[in-house]
Amino acid sequence: MVDTPEMNYNKGGAQPYAEQAKEYTINLLTEAKKVEAVFDVGPETDKYDRLLAYVFVDGVLLQESLLKEGLAIVRYIHKPNNTFEDAFRDI
Repeated sequence: MVDTPEMNYNKGGAQPYAEQAKEYTINLLTEAKKVEAVFDVGPETDKYDRLLAYVFVDGVLLQESLLKEGLAIVRYIHKPNNTFEDAFRDI
């Protein structure tokens, strides 16, 4: 549900803010004391075999942090895996 800019968009260069989103995420995960992945009620992967999980970094939802920083947007909703959709859209 939360999408960051692509690093290798259409086999070209990175989209705007892709590098910042990557660095922000790496920094959070590197400094974290605890990282948890929590699955929603639907399938655990999408059609590209990517995990559909909520990631908590020291108790804070990573997706929420990326949205608040302006490094991600809400799209590609995979119902019923949309428990936090309204909260994410509010951000």
